[in-house]
Amino acid sequence: MTLPPLPVDRPVLAFYGDDFTGSGGVMEALSFAGLPTVLFLEPPTNELVARFPGTRAIGLAGDARTRSPDWMRAELPEIFAGLRALGAPILHYKICSTLDSAPHVGSIGVAAEIGLADGGIAPLVVAAPRIGRWQAFGTVFARALGIVALTAEAPVAHGAALLRGHRADGSTLEIALKGGQMGTPDFFVRLRDGQATAGGTPAA
Repeated sequence: MTLPPLPVDRPVLAFYGDDFTGSGGVMEALSFAGLPTVLFLEPPTNELVARFPGTRAIGLAGDARTRSPDWMRAELPEIFAGLRALGAPILHYKICSTLDSAPHVGSIGVAAEIGLADGGIAPLVVAAPRIGRWQAFGTVFARALGIVALTAEAPVAHGAALLRGHRADGSTLEIALKGGQMGTPDFFVRLRDGQATAGGTPAA
């Protein structure tokens, strides 16, 4: 199958970011790759996009990562339709390279169902190659702290995941991670004081 060439007179990619931080990361990566990118906080119109000549990618920083499936079903169809109306041949839904998702909040599956409602192909790459982080075979790989792989030691529950970081020299580092969807703001204080465990179960 031969794909048509990408357009030269309009953006080639429009993306919705499920959080602001990651949306900025996508803008940075695309810009470094030679695709001038503009990031908006509200759905842009064609007239607004026209104020940025030479733009090759258009982004919308959202907050679906903190939203319920009901919110997604009510709001994302219009958001996706607005991005498609910009005329870019590629529509991208940005998720975190840590694959944060839960059935009740930030569900990647629900977002994918909505985005693919009209059919089409959705290649999935869960990675941030520039910072050496990606998901494969149920494992998070990251170069941070010299870690070459992370494996789960406790399930993600109401608190946070307890992970074990594996270093290249064979040593390990125990890590408690709190995602935006999990745990209360005082999770790490409670963990320090012995009031919670990293797997989310209250300490005895």
